[in-house]
Order: sequence, then C-alpha cells, then structure tokens
Amino acid sequence: MQKNMKKIIMTFILPFLLFGMLMEMCCTKGMAIQTVGDNINAKWGFLLLRKKEKSTTDKKKKNTSSKKAEDISDSATQGTQASDFFELSAEDVVKSIGALFTADQKKTGILASVSMAQFILESGYGKSELAQNANNLFGMKCSLSGNDWAGSTWDGTSKYTKETREQCADGSHEIITADFRKYLCIEDSIADHSAYLLGAKNGNELRYYGLKDCTDYKKAIRIIKDGGYATDFSYVQELCSIIERYNLTQFDVKKDSTKTKAVKSNKIIKRKNVSKKTKTSKKQKNNEKLAF
Repeated sequence: MQKNMKKIIMTFILPFLLFGMLMEMCCTKGMAIQTVGDNINAKWGFLLLRKKEKSTTDKKKKNTSSKKAEDISDSATQGTQASDFFELSAEDVVKSIGALFTADQKKTGILASVSMAQFILESGYGKSELAQNANNLFGMKCSLSGNDWAGSTWDGTSKYTKETREQCADGSHEIITADFRKYLCIEDSIADHSAYLLGAKNGNELRYYGLKDCTDYKKAIRIIKDGGYATDFSYVQELCSIIERYNLTQFDVKKDSTKTKAVKSNKIIKRKNVSKKTKTSKKQKNNEKLAF
C-alpha cells in the first residue's frame, strides 16, 4: 500500500507541485522584468523631457540674445532719437544734448549756444510733435528759401505734414498746413540745419553771410533773423534769453589761448626782425655815403 502511495505521489502529485512552483517563479520573474522595464522607460522619458526643455530654453536664450543684438545694431545705425528726451527735464535735456552741438560747431563754425537755443525754442526741448515724430528739431520745411545748398542730410523724400502757426508781415498770425523734413536721427537734423545756415543763398549772396566763425552770440542771432530764418518779431530776444538762462555759452568751442599767444609772439618777433633789418640797411647806406 505504502509503495503504491509513493508511486502515486511521484507520478502525479510531485510533478503537479513542481509545475506550480515553476509557474509561480515565472510569474514573479516576469513582474520583476516588467518593473525594471517600466523604470527604464520612466528614466528615458525623464531624460528626453529634460533634453527637450533644455533645447527650448537654449532656443529662447538665443532668440533673446539675437533680438538684443538687433536692437543695439538698430540703435547704433539710427543715432539719437528725440523720443529719448520725452521724459527728461529741461535741464537734463540741455546736459545730454550739449556735446552734439559742440561737435557740430567744430565742424561748421556755428556757435553751439545759438543752435542749442534754436533747438530749445523751436522744438520745446525736443518734445514737440514735429521732433517726436520726425526728429526735426528746427522746424525745417521740405521747401525752404534758398533751398539749394551743399551737405544736406535729408533724404529728399521723407516728410511729416502738420499745421503750423506763422506770423505775417503786419504782425497778425495765420495757421497753415506744411510739409516738414523727417530725419532718421537728431544728428541728421542738426547737421542739415547747419548746412542750410552756411549754404542757403538770397540770389547770388549767402543768406546768412558772416555767421560762420562768429563768436558773438547776439550778433550771430541777428544775422539769422535778418536773413529771414524766422517770422517771429521777438525771435532775437527769445534766443538771447534762453542762452543766458541756461548759460549755453559753456558749450561753445573756446579758442586755444596758447595758440593765440604763440601767434602774437610770432608777430612780435617778425616785427623786431623787420626793425633790425631796417636799421642794418640804414647803417649800410650811411657807411656807403661816407665812403663815397
């Protein structure tokens, strides 16, 4: 009987138990493998996500850097804009723009103080409609008296149309619509204004003759007014008042005193040499007479 039981166990029950244990081991191993696979997928997914985020961030940084470079390049190309002055006080505008007029005087010989006073009066410290929208600091129209002159920085086509108030010969005022020059930057406006003052003509004569290298701002302003630049009867007084209020002569190019002294010294030396030569010549003539 016992032998039969052992035989039955060995034949039927043991293989079944072994099969069951084997199945359990397979299931357990399969789960472990799946878990490892899930972990690997999760890690790869995380790495791919980080890589994508980094790529997006780098692209944004590159675009931002490129945009900044373009802005800087545009700013350098366009020069100073009148819009830069919009939120500045009158004193700060004067300080920030003074160097531009000093540089212009070195090129043209027109007093920086006079041009600055015109800028302040005619553009309201660069905040007028015309200045803000056209970088036009001096009310320069597209068509001007004595319109043919060399060195204009206006492109000949860009314009800004607006109403303007003019004073008539009898003292009355009228509102007219006019086309004004539009500039890329205020440096162009300053340069064109100076080129006009130096080159505009009345017939065959310079309209503002005597303005170049004039060192007296009152005389320079009178030359501009008499040349027909402005219709306002009080133009001279207003410009003089502005120059004195802000001490704009501080921006004028000062003559080199050392150079002036050297020139005077050379003149004195030349005069002394001429005097010596004259005396020597007289002595020689007297000696020749005595010898004769």
